Amino acid sequence: IDSSAVVAGMVAAANQPVKTYTIGYEGDQSVYDERADASKIARHLGTDHHEIVIKPDIEDVIPRLVRAFDQPFADSSAVANYYVFKETSKHVKVVLSGLGGDELFGGYERHLAIRRHAGLAWLPRWMSAGVLPWLTGLLPEPRSGARQIDRVKRFARGMAAPAPAAYEAYMTAFDAETRGELLNEGMRSEVAAADSEFHYARLFEAFDCEDPVGTATCVDVLSYLPGDLLTLTDRMSMQHSIEARAPLIDHDFVELALSIPGALRIRGSEKKRILRQVVRDRIPPEILDRPKRGFTIPVTNWFRDELQGYLRSVLATERVAKTGLFNTGVVERLIQEHVDRRHNHHARLWALVTFMVWNDEYKVV
Repeated sequence: IDSSAVVAGMVAAANQPVKTYTIGYEGDQSVYDERADASKIARHLGTDHHEIVIKPDIEDVIPRLVRAFDQPFADSSAVANYYVFKETSKHVKVVLSGLGGDELFGGYERHLAIRRHAGLAWLPRWMSAGVLPWLTGLLPEPRSGARQIDRVKRFARGMAAPAPAAYEAYMTAFDAETRGELLNEGMRSEVAAADSEFHYARLFEAFDCEDPVGTATCVDVLSYLPGDLLTLTDRMSMQHSIEARAPLIDHDFVELALSIPGALRIRGSEKKRILRQVVRDRIPPEILDRPKRGFTIPVTNWFRDELQGYLRSVLATERVAKTGLFNTGVVERLIQEHVDRRHNHHARLWALVTFMVWNDEYKVV
């Protein structure tokens, strides 16, 4: 919706066909592949459309990502951005992105979750802290690699916690308990496992709106957007000498969007309601009303199939042990639980892989 809204504005202002680009994936990765929908909106708006297909042979790309960031950067969508900017650099020098729409208008599942968290505060603790997390932990992971079950588990883990801690559970790959298990004894004495919880507590306190969605979007605008998405877009675009610009985060537009009550951003379970209303006359209903997929890669499936050998090689016990930072038994457990589809640890494993590759590149420990 965000990218389509930007393209619709570009088409209205341009005197020649606008070039558009989207990512797809080889094989049966339909839950991640947006090519069919992107093609529909491209035909509707009359753009010069290009598709890029990514294969799961990204072993050589990961070190390039690490060098571009100069730090362990644990967002796997960097891969999709790497390829889309690599392709666009063959044709154009400036691109526009739909970044910011989800953060400003309540477009993430976690925005729905934080509202439901507030609405379920009446549940007794034995249910919110015990029964529900236990029950959701039994849910099997879907073979498609879809992440809905993982989101349900994250939501359940945060049920009994205050809002900032619940939001931290939605946002972070490793909760405090898992971080405590993962880090070895020497590292635990140097790193506070609950640091990210304190970070979110401070942010929630600074933006304590009456509506939890309003608070969450303010927190996203000052944390996730600059700390992850804009950093990612900047590094990946600059690596291919592309100027990437995000019109939805123009400061006047941001100030206007953040003044909108949360109840108008999300109505019932309809996310980004007000943005959908604004662009409804420009975008076909079948595009406007479809579920969000997100600009991400099917690393969940790749780590279970095509990239399992690479995963086990990078996170081999002897290599992990040499860092002196991690409990090798916990790393092996995360790999096995993911491969066996007991849990979806794609984000945790990607974080560990990028750390290990970064460490190899820069010889840090």
